[in-house]
Amino acid sequence: MAGNKNRKQLLKEPDQFISFSTKMMNYIIKHKIAVLSSTGIVFALIIIISGIRYFSIQEENKSFALMEKALARYETLEKEKGPEKAFEETQKDFQSIIDQYASRGGGRAARIAFANIAFQAKNFDKAVDLYKKALEDLSDDSSLKNMILSSLGYSYEGKNDYENAEKYFNMIVKGKDSLLKDDAVFNLGRIYAKMEKQDKSMEFYKKLVDEYPESMYIDMINEKISDS
Repeated sequence: MAGNKNRKQLLKEPDQFISFSTKMMNYIIKHKIAVLSSTGIVFALIIIISGIRYFSIQEENKSFALMEKALARYETLEKEKGPEKAFEETQKDFQSIIDQYASRGGGRAARIAFANIAFQAKNFDKAVDLYKKALEDLSDDSSLKNMILSSLGYSYEGKNDYENAEKYFNMIVKGKDSLLKDDAVFNLGRIYAKMEKQDKSMEFYKKLVDEYPESMYIDMINEKISDS
């Protein structure tokens, strides 16, 4: 403690500090190249880290900008030539974004957008492939998960692969998220009818009436049940 030190010790402490500072300065002067190099490395690391962060933001922005541009081009072509031709003429644009920005938000969004475009063009094989890869990008609690599962169900139905369509619609029904659950119940009723499983089809139609009385499909299903 300073209060317990005598005058001689107190006078000696500044000399020790000056001596240490002098030694430190002499060391820096003597080894200035090495010290400046070390300092330069530290500053370079700071610049690189900051640059990576900035670059990351820039890359995200760029990926979304390219996706928006590709979508705008698709929409124009779709109006002029229809979904099939628009798909053919924009697939390189979307694939380039997906390949280059696979880990970026824009790249993942482009994959979903391109899957929708493939579906509209009735290229169901391509749609299935893209939707499955999009599903891998999502966490289990993602709000988009049921939308992708539903899209896979519709895509497999487009391929007349009703067993796989049933599989993906059932994943929604059995999941925790309520989004599109009534749609999935309705779609399972349709799919089982196409599979000529009429009892199973009616089971899901009745499930819709009992559990989702506010569903947009309710009037249609009530009419179907009453006619059966």
